[in-house]
Amino acid sequence: GNNGFDSLDHLEKFSQVVEKKIRNLEKRKGKILTLVDSKKSGRTLDADQVASVNSLPFVEANLEQLREFLPQFKTITSDYDKAKKKATRREEAKRNDSEHKRSKGVLSTLHYLSLLTLELKEKL
Repeated sequence: GNNGFDSLDHLEKFSQVVEKKIRNLEKRKGKILTLVDSKKSGRTLDADQVASVNSLPFVEANLEQLREFLPQFKTITSDYDKAKKKATRREEAKRNDSEHKRSKGVLSTLHYLSLLTLELKEKL
């Protein structure tokens, strides 16, 4: 078998999703800051715009979290890639225990991440 390392594609897709989310949040933050400026210059905001302005701390917190997270994620991806290449080189050899544990660690991180993005989707 391929030692279960075929989820590298999922990792890379996930990384792209995170990058896209960051871009979207940055756009949103930009729009919110524009609203904040209009409010300062005396414009009255409607209910949606007020809600938008109030979501700024959440948008910023999310951005920060995702930005911190992306480099770690890229590290996981390249480690995974290395492990995949290694596994391919010795297809028949038994994986040693610590590697197995590490890949389990990666998978549980991924599980946590997918929960995190679900939660973000619900909040955004």
